[in-house]
Amino acid sequence: MGPSKRKRGAGSGPRLNDVQRLEIIQRHRSVSAPVSLRQLARNFGVDEKTIRRVVAASADIEARVSSSAVLQNRVNVHRRPAPRFPQLEKALAAWIDARERARVEISPSIVIDKAKLVAREMGISPEYFKASWGWYDKFSKRKKEEMGIFATGNGNKTQSLQELHRIMGAYDPEWC
Repeated sequence: MGPSKRKRGAGSGPRLNDVQRLEIIQRHRSVSAPVSLRQLARNFGVDEKTIRRVVAASADIEARVSSSAVLQNRVNVHRRPAPRFPQLEKALAAWIDARERARVEISPSIVIDKAKLVAREMGISPEYFKASWGWYDKFSKRKKEEMGIFATGNGNKTQSLQELHRIMGAYDPEWC
């Protein structure tokens, strides 16, 4: 048997930036010599489906780029997907902010545990939301927080949610 050709996973191909997306749109719309979707896919090293999506979203892409101050700064900018549960992340960010103001250092595992609790309170099934380390990594990047620890404190990291509740019990809720 020869080597089997393995199918690529979702998102494993090259990423297109906004400059490349604009070039695809312009080449596809070219009146003099329009380029086929298949040829564009070959030229940019992506799937034909990716080219179809870029062409379909051309109005949004052009609006996003036109709002950019300098197009050349967009070369290294890639679109970030929106969070799947924005209300959950907003509530969690508010909770983290309150803990930061109380100068309580929070470990990532506490954030993950709290995310699971908030999801349960919001009625989000564990089948649809799994607060994992991968989710935490993306959440922290979206919130532009430091990797690993959200707050800076006195150096004593709170390791469990129960310990955090005990510490927070000493603070006035008006200030949290």
